[in-house]
Amino acid sequence: MNDEVIIDSDNPDIPETETVNPDELSDGVEEVFKVKNKDGSTDVYIYKFDILTPARIFQAMKFIELHQEQLKNIPQTDMEVSIAAARETERHFYAAILCKQTAEDEYEPYNSTKVSSFSLLDKIRGKVEFEKLMRCKSDFFYNTNTLSLASIERLGDITSVLTKLTKEDPKIAKMLIDAAVQLNSTPVGKT
Repeated sequence: MNDEVIIDSDNPDIPETETVNPDELSDGVEEVFKVKNKDGSTDVYIYKFDILTPARIFQAMKFIELHQEQLKNIPQTDMEVSIAAARETERHFYAAILCKQTAEDEYEPYNSTKVSSFSLLDKIRGKVEFEKLMRCKSDFFYNTNTLSLASIERLGDITSVLTKLTKEDPKIAKMLIDAAVQLNSTPVGKT
């Protein structure tokens, strides 16, 4: 693996591909998407968190934040709907985390200017492929310690129920506090 770090994206010495040493990868979610092109060739896109570069990870995290802001601030006018749709935050997110394979253990570098041509989401079909996309997204959230908006909303719902219960019965509040203290004092892996 090349240890040299190139920061200048306009540098002509940037390699055409990102090479990954398979021996350095950990076990985890890996999804492969194969798309047949009109010319008969096949494009292969792979998600595996360990092959993502920090640039891809940070870019994807930015798009998740933007997407969650869009979900919180629902568009009110036709103009706002058009702007939100034009951003295509989901497409940008998946373009950042799905790596197009160019050769064995080599991947096309992420290029934010080519996202509009990222057509994988338009080419795959069906429940199985959609479930694979959702596993990729969940694994990315897990590996970046990011919560989805739906998870945050569920936590809010749980908190509301617990708050109501503790107001009705102070014993429940004491049990919850005792359980939290015990969890915080238990070493990791010892439950």
